[in-house]
Amino acid sequence: MPFNKSVPACQFTIDAPKQLSKEQIEEKTQERTKILSRATSKARDNLALYIFQQVVGQRKYGEALEQQLECMWQEEVETYQHDLKKKDNGPQLHTRIHLADTDQIDLIQGEFDSADVPTKWNQHKQKQVPIRFTPKMVIGFEKGQPFRDHVADNWLPDGLVLKIFWAKNKSGNRIDWTYDCIITRDKNSNECDWDQ
Repeated sequence: MPFNKSVPACQFTIDAPKQLSKEQIEEKTQERTKILSRATSKARDNLALYIFQQVVGQRKYGEALEQQLECMWQEEVETYQHDLKKKDNGPQLHTRIHLADTDQIDLIQGEFDSADVPTKWNQHKQKQVPIRFTPKMVIGFEKGQPFRDHVADNWLPDGLVLKIFWAKNKSGNRIDWTYDCIITRDKNSNECDWDQ
């Protein structure tokens, strides 16, 4: 039998992987959570920016985008009462977004150094791979509530909310990965900073 005759030319030992202490595990978990939170927030910001650019119909950024939205809102506040469809629902800014062909889009691509991009375990590759934040993932997670909350807390003045609904065709059937996005008043609000 080969067990009796085999002796390696060089003796070696294999060290078992070091066990991490509870503190080290907790520290790594907190770091991963921080990285994921930062990336999630940036992905939500980038999707919100895209939606608001769709509302105004132009690729504007920062203060120019906010001013355009504010002007559109003020015009809507002045005119919505004359539109029979909007009269009962209050002022609204509307756009429709199509996300069917957005699987290749990563909302955080180029935003962070590689060490700051969150990862997940890929069983086929047997290693950690970067998480891609697609528009579908951001808008579809928990029915979009975390995204809508993020927009209300960070992008819109108090009193306004972003509502997102599955878009429907004229027959009333849902259009896959197409959403109607509406900026409107919060149900508990009658005014906001954009009104004047």
